[in-house]
Amino acid sequence: MAHAQEKSRFGLSFERDQLRNFRIDNRTFNESRSYTIRFSFFENNYTNIEYSLHHTRGYDEFVAYSFGLSAAYVISIADDVVLKPGISFDAFKLKDRKCKSFMKSMFRAVFDVDDNKCDDDQHTSFTPQLTAEISISDPVSIFFRTDYRLMYSIVEYEEVVTEISSSGEPSNVKRYGTDHSFYGAGIGFGAGLKYNF
Repeated sequence: MAHAQEKSRFGLSFERDQLRNFRIDNRTFNESRSYTIRFSFFENNYTNIEYSLHHTRGYDEFVAYSFGLSAAYVISIADDVVLKPGISFDAFKLKDRKCKSFMKSMFRAVFDVDDNKCDDDQHTSFTPQLTAEISISDPVSIFFRTDYRLMYSIVEYEEVVTEISSSGEPSNVKRYGTDHSFYGAGIGFGAGLKYNF
């Protein structure tokens, strides 16, 4: 294990990411930037895996924030250097969504609460990533990350269709549907500072 990683099981990190062509739903943002705070736990007794919780802001004014979980296998390269191949799962909260509260949208998703005032689209990313972490001075280390974001989106839509009744009268009828899509959302690069407790 690298020196800081071996001695520490908990870490707090701050990072800045740059996504050259970030896509969410039908919008693409060039040179999108985000900022993340991450709390991590390193389990080195049995699995040698680092687990993390993270919260990210930025991307673009269209995105309020994202939050998620990640896991990475820790591989020692040198005394002060480790590589961490892993994967991250993130849920995105958009600013123009009807359900403004995270708790409200979570209760709707988990408990299937029927609330017509809270129709949210859902955007989730699966991101394979590779991180190189270098201990610069115990307990501080720096890291560099590259990743590729895969996005799964569920978008609810409403359309008005004109139907002709049996009497020949036209009437407008609202129809609701859901679009599912899976697509690549772009390559990302990041760097940050980590404090190992």
